[in-house]
Amino acid sequence: MEAFENFVRANAPLQYIHDLLKEGIPVKDMPHCFKGRWVQDTPGEDLECAIFSAIRVCQPEWGWSQIKKEAKPIKETLKKEGLAQDGDLINMGDAAGARLFEILTQKEGWFNPARGLWIYQYRVYKYGEQEVPKVQCIEPIPRSETAQQPPYAVRLNYDVHYDAIEPDKNLEI
Repeated sequence: MEAFENFVRANAPLQYIHDLLKEGIPVKDMPHCFKGRWVQDTPGEDLECAIFSAIRVCQPEWGWSQIKKEAKPIKETLKKEGLAQDGDLINMGDAAGARLFEILTQKEGWFNPARGLWIYQYRVYKYGEQEVPKVQCIEPIPRSETAQQPPYAVRLNYDVHYDAIEPDKNLEI
């Protein structure tokens, strides 16, 4: 019984720290660089910015006009399948996001699911009168242990807009 009580006492501070990290890491301002990878301002609103940023991380050398052209049939597929409507912001961690990346995976040389996907969510939390900006990293598509390149990454601002994060093939994970 004494060992169990010691475990509970030792675990309590760790649980507190874990709970804080689940909510995000406090930051001063919205970050524009993550692990040496710069955020790329991504055009579009709602449904479009998620698709544009997903394509951009897969095809970083493409210009926005080509990305917009390639995004149009993807957007129509998501709408036709009832997974998204104009005005929706895709949650890359739900069925619409899974379908988006399934479509990108089917295109040869686009999305390699073994690399995984990181979403850096930026939010401002309110604690009474105090506002605390935080960044939380989630991984809706887990990275394979055998992946040779870093994960694809996007930034989600205030749950209203996605931006692509440039790739860095030399990043060590």
